[in-house]
Amino acid sequence: MDGETFKTMWAMSENEAEGCFLRLPQTEYYAEEEDRVSAEEYGHVYPDFRELSQSELRQGSLSGASFTTLTIDTAVYLPYLFQRFLSKGGRAVRAKVQHISQAIDGVFSPANSPPEAVFVCAGLGARSLGGVEDKDVYPIRGQTILVRAPWIRFGRTLSSLDGLWTYIIPRRSGDVRRPTLFLTT
Repeated sequence: MDGETFKTMWAMSENEAEGCFLRLPQTEYYAEEEDRVSAEEYGHVYPDFRELSQSELRQGSLSGASFTTLTIDTAVYLPYLFQRFLSKGGRAVRAKVQHISQAIDGVFSPANSPPEAVFVCAGLGARSLGGVEDKDVYPIRGQTILVRAPWIRFGRTLSSLDGLWTYIIPRRSGDVRRPTLFLTT
């Protein structure tokens, strides 16, 4: 599913929704063998995918990879998707949902007619939403630093043995002249 989603977004980044995406080279360094990605697994998905040689690894890394990917500016992408949905006849209903069956059964639809599709984006609410009650969902903490750094046009990811991940993720931010850099740990 990840591969199909990437192919779709890659195609969208060429023209239709170009303001939502930024194509860039990505390099990832992995401190644990279980995090390692291989050409067999991802070479057919990401353009220019290759595993890093030992001489290219950062201190503390067991493996790494480089490839071309894209980032998504969600502040632009989500309204874009919502507008597409509405333009195709979709309808949004704002309501307090106690149980997922209310949405599935069409309680909030005109004449109580069931919808063709229900998108559940409950986030942490998935723990308590009736019919979902996913007790494996939990909040995480991290630090995000937003920096205007238009000269940074690449992504980096570094994992550590204590399970922490550090990312450098350039974003288009809707304005090519003023991209925003997300540093997250």
